[in-house]
Amino acid sequence: MRRRDFIKVIAGSAITWPLTTHAQQDRVRRIGVLITLGEDDPQGQQQVQTLLQSLQELGWKRGTNLEIDLRWGGTNNERIQMMAKELVAGQPDVIQVATTPGTAAVLRETRTIPVVFSIVSDPVGSGFVASLSHPGGNATGFINIESSMGGKWVELLKEVAPDVTRVTLLFDPATGPQVDYYRGPIEAAVRSLGISLKSAPVGDVAAIETEIAATAQERHTGLIVHPDIFTYTHRDLIVSLANRANLPAVYPFTVFTSAGGLLSYGVDLLDLQRRAAGYVDRILKGTKPEDLPVQLPTGVWPRNRLAFVGAGAAVARVQVAALFKLIELGLRHQNRPPEEAALAALAMPGDRLADLFSAGRHLATAGCLKLPRRQASIITTQISGHATQILAGCRRQFIHRRPAIMTNSGPRRIGFGRCST
Repeated sequence: MRRRDFIKVIAGSAITWPLTTHAQQDRVRRIGVLITLGEDDPQGQQQVQTLLQSLQELGWKRGTNLEIDLRWGGTNNERIQMMAKELVAGQPDVIQVATTPGTAAVLRETRTIPVVFSIVSDPVGSGFVASLSHPGGNATGFINIESSMGGKWVELLKEVAPDVTRVTLLFDPATGPQVDYYRGPIEAAVRSLGISLKSAPVGDVAAIETEIAATAQERHTGLIVHPDIFTYTHRDLIVSLANRANLPAVYPFTVFTSAGGLLSYGVDLLDLQRRAAGYVDRILKGTKPEDLPVQLPTGVWPRNRLAFVGAGAAVARVQVAALFKLIELGLRHQNRPPEEAALAALAMPGDRLADLFSAGRHLATAGCLKLPRRQASIITTQISGHATQILAGCRRQFIHRRPAIMTNSGPRRIGFGRCST
């Protein structure tokens, strides 16, 4: 090549390359999103909104440089597969999919389009990735609950209901094939605690009603609800039946306690969607899924926090907020401002917390607690033995934060009402 021609080639490249790069950055990208809940499920809507908001914060705005192809799979495996097929047919740049059934459906349709999964329990055992650190293939993402959590559910149930000698594990084998992922730790925990385990596979509403009713007929029995999209979708029914039967139950996600459940131990599902947006962003910018390790969950609700979420309500089925009301009354008795008193309480040693509880209990019997007399009596007698443990856990988790609690109505600030005696 002559020197003059060579210079022309180099000059042309210098002009064309930046223009090509700029065009790639300005190109509207398309992502497919598959949510395995019904479109009318508020939790599903929150998952979508969290994903879109997180992507926007990363510079991807729907209608500007991003198109979204959204599908709702519900809990029916055939519909989930159909929605996955439709997404893949659209040839998006990347697919973001939630849950194990959804991920399995997408990967049956494509092994080339990048896939970012979330709310998946066992991606290796399910065949989605080769390993957590080196996924290989076209998929990577975020685990929702590690297998060891199964043992924690048993321990927490025994802690809040010490008389429990039997446990029923409620799950849907169709949408929760990963149940065996948790079964080993659950079986190890029940053996160590001298508890018998019963598996209760369900696939429809009638089966849920039958299994919970049968469990309630057995004395000293508790319930563990497995994390699958069927139990998640029917959370209101499950919680209602368990509460009606006065059955102590532990759930995998806080959405169950928001529905009125006793206690939960699990991760923040919306946080997984936020983190999934980060991987979608990186893939859209050129990173390959095989170079992004599967991430373990972060922000698991601490055990102590969960203990005081439900311990006081194990028998009486009343809000743990009532316990904090008793403490508030004790603090008010000391004429301390509400916020200062609450922070002081969280910093106090356990024996001092017990003293405050006793003071509050005394004032409650004088009529300060705004609850029916019978319910107030139940609370003050049933949860007194748990007070120190509950508040010590509260102190450790919230000593550096503004006081807040999780009740069976969801996250709440500690309320300080007026009390006169």
